[in-house]
Amino acid sequence: MKKSIRARLFFYTIGLVMFLLALLFIMNSFYFEKYYLGLKKNQLSSTANEIEEMLQGGYSSDEIYARFEKIESEAGIKIALFSGNMDNIYSSFAKGRMGGSPWNLINRQIIEILQDKDVTFGEYEHPMTGTVFLTYAKKLEGGYIALLQIPMAAVEESISANHTFHIYAAAITLLIGLIGVFIFSKGFVRPILDIADIARRVEKLDFSKKYGGGRQDEIGLLGESINSMSDRLEGVIESLNTANEQLRVEIEKEKRIDMMRKDFIAAVSHELKTPVALIQGYSEGLRDNIANESKKTFYCDVIEDEARRMGALVSELLELSRLESGSMKLELSEFHMEELVNAVVAKYSLAAEERSIALDIQKTGEEANVWADRDKIQRALVNYLDNAFKNVDTGGKVSVRLIQSGAAVRVEVENTGSNIPENELDMIWNQFYKLDKSRSRSLGGSGLGLSIVKEIASLHNGNCGAYNTESGVVFWLEIPSGS
Repeated sequence: MKKSIRARLFFYTIGLVMFLLALLFIMNSFYFEKYYLGLKKNQLSSTANEIEEMLQGGYSSDEIYARFEKIESEAGIKIALFSGNMDNIYSSFAKGRMGGSPWNLINRQIIEILQDKDVTFGEYEHPMTGTVFLTYAKKLEGGYIALLQIPMAAVEESISANHTFHIYAAAITLLIGLIGVFIFSKGFVRPILDIADIARRVEKLDFSKKYGGGRQDEIGLLGESINSMSDRLEGVIESLNTANEQLRVEIEKEKRIDMMRKDFIAAVSHELKTPVALIQGYSEGLRDNIANESKKTFYCDVIEDEARRMGALVSELLELSRLESGSMKLELSEFHMEELVNAVVAKYSLAAEERSIALDIQKTGEEANVWADRDKIQRALVNYLDNAFKNVDTGGKVSVRLIQSGAAVRVEVENTGSNIPENELDMIWNQFYKLDKSRSRSLGGSGLGLSIVKEIASLHNGNCGAYNTESGVVFWLEIPSGS
């Protein structure tokens, strides 16, 4: 099982704290007593020097005794002062004051030791009470001997209190350390966890989260590096996605163009197959002289009609090609759309009468001029009306509506009859697209008329379209008005 950085940091820090506390406890146990005794020795030595200075400084007895008593009360030091003849001049035990009485309360062995040296220091037991004293004895100028003592019980009590205090202090320090390390490790690891989360998100290409710790240390530098890497990677991914999308569009475009090319070839082949077969068959009949005079005339009429149909198809293909390539230049002029609509509709009045079709013109708005290629607009209207008459039933109705406004002129051609399936309304503008394949040849349609209308509208910065009504279908053409 993997251990987290927080756990490692917590245990390592606590281990270090415990090691330091244990080291402090060992040092306190083994070395504090020696250190403390050294401090006391220095204190006793300093007091002996002070006594010597007072004796040499000409202070009065009262001043000296007052100072002795102050030292006793503040430092807890027992003082005994002897003359060179071993007479007791002052003693904290007997409270003598220069009485000259012999010293019989303090162990004389300490004084005897000074016969061979100037200073002695050690632990000595009181001959009467059995109390052990930490004793410092020194020969002073003028033949005096100073005897300074501190009860070992007080020293040991201080040492023991110090040991106890360090135990409690170590326990409290450890507890506080645990809490502090827990809080510190949590705060220390949090930005690392945030950076790890950001890295995981980046791995999944999610660049929404950024590091915002604001630290100025190595972790902050790492967070800024992660942010920079995330931003750059996001930019690269976006560039790749854009390039991939463009490539996908280009591939789809190429596929669509290739499909259109194949459809175009298939459609042209299909449109030419029947007339070529008819022309071939009837021409062979004429060549073989298998028909009488009346049939020969019929054969020639069929050949002529199919040749005319093929010629019209080729002409429409050439026209559509020029329109799509932009090589055909528009012969722009200003004219009344109403006059053009009336003229075109008038050509279909005879056909309407023969099939009992109601043909009417509806006008809305004031008469407006358009700046356009009159012949091309006329061709678009003719294609619309041809399409309407091919799809309206005998006894039906064809309506032409002219809607004129200040911004555009709109022409709508509606024929009664069957609706166009909604999913095919956008497809009817494609080349050679026919809704009813069985009727197309009998009605003479090539499937290019609406494609030509679409290109004419585009060249005039206009638009075109179709929609179903309750009674039939409406085809519309809209071009900008004015010069």
